[in-house]
Amino acid sequence: MLKRKMLAFLITYLSIVVILSLILVADNKLYSEFFLYFVLIGAYSLPFILLYGVPSSMIADYLTKKLVGFIRSGLSLIIHLVMVIVIIAGIIFENESLLINFKSLISEYLIFLFPTLLAAFLFWLSDELLRSTIIRNKFLFITKSLDKYLDLKR
Repeated sequence: MLKRKMLAFLITYLSIVVILSLILVADNKLYSEFFLYFVLIGAYSLPFILLYGVPSSMIADYLTKKLVGFIRSGLSLIIHLVMVIVIIAGIIFENESLLINFKSLISEYLIFLFPTLLAAFLFWLSDELLRSTIIRNKFLFITKSLDKYLDLKR
């Protein structure tokens, strides 16, 4: 399971860095700055996805281990997304007073909500794709090659 989570982390990390870099480049029309955005977003998102995404996904797997099919998958998605909302709420309420205007608070921190929800969704999606037997069987030769190359069996 840990190998699958780490591979899902790698897929999510690269996907979120590319997607957010492309959004920033297109929004600012600074196409020559893609690599700079890529490095900056990559540096800032790496610890969050690794230290928060992987454990969150393991918790979601643990909580849904007795379920099967679409119910397990759907509940796992909900858990992934709710955990992101909890962490964003924790960041907000740690930095702000509870007595200020809630609408201004949400608009101020909305910039954090989209990328984190997107990362949680991509982590869930990549983990579910790696979990599925169809994908696993089609790409079994890749995982066997990785096992031999990286010697992960030790």
